[in-house]
Amino acid sequence: MIVATYGLQVTISLLVLGYFLVAVLTINRFTVELRRMVEIHAFLDENLSANDYPRIQNEIKAIDGVVESKYISAEQALENFMATTKIDLGSLLEDNPLPDSYIVKTESIELVPRIAEQVRRVQGVAEVRFGQDIVIKLSRILFIVQLVSTVTILLLLGASFSSINNIVRLSIHSRRREIRIMQLVGATKWFIRWPFLLEGLFIGVLGSFVAALLVWASYVGLTGLFEGMKIFQGVFGYDSNMIFLVTLSLIFIGATVGITSSFNALSRYLAEDERMIAETARIRRELEWR
Repeated sequence: MIVATYGLQVTISLLVLGYFLVAVLTINRFTVELRRMVEIHAFLDENLSANDYPRIQNEIKAIDGVVESKYISAEQALENFMATTKIDLGSLLEDNPLPDSYIVKTESIELVPRIAEQVRRVQGVAEVRFGQDIVIKLSRILFIVQLVSTVTILLLLGASFSSINNIVRLSIHSRRREIRIMQLVGATKWFIRWPFLLEGLFIGVLGSFVAALLVWASYVGLTGLFEGMKIFQGVFGYDSNMIFLVTLSLIFIGATVGITSSFNALSRYLAEDERMIAETARIRRELEWR
């Protein structure tokens, strides 16, 4: 009954941390998707020769930080535009106004302005667009989000450690009389420690496992709600690796804090009782000597 009660308290302590870990990892996935969406559009001059296209592509790929350079013909660009806008311009336009272009993807969003400037200098590139203001603002927002997430996780980790530590110490404190009796009958420190260490480990693992199970069930339910929404695809889809990582993290935290808290609290009680026993023996000897 005591183990179940303290295990439930550990579950509550780690449940908040588990939910926030899932939220932060989901936000990180979302930021990764946003970073991938930032592209540099390099529009080419008209009347380029056939030899100019591979040269331009090789020069763009040679720029440090470029991950991918994809050629988009004028015809393909027009088809993409009509597919996106759902407007058929084929019968309205005599000539295609869109130029040939390259879509350039970079290693990180922070490199976009520098790489865009280098792409602009490539001979045959007429114009470069990448939404400079949006890129700068997005970089700042993503940095702030990641900073706040990191700080919050550290605070929640500290709160979880403190909460579980207090729970285990209360469990040991409630059996302090048992510890004292075992000391009085001559039990060694490790003979006394082992049952409490195993209990602390069991409480930590039991509480963290239940917390991980609840987090997993909630995650499955929420991802199921967002599954049919295209806007959330790739962001709120089920990620088995992420939920497995959260589960392992919670169980590791619960087990580690449970056993270390038991060891520290028990060592303190043993030291205090040893001092009390030694002091009692000293007083008894003084009384007998008198």
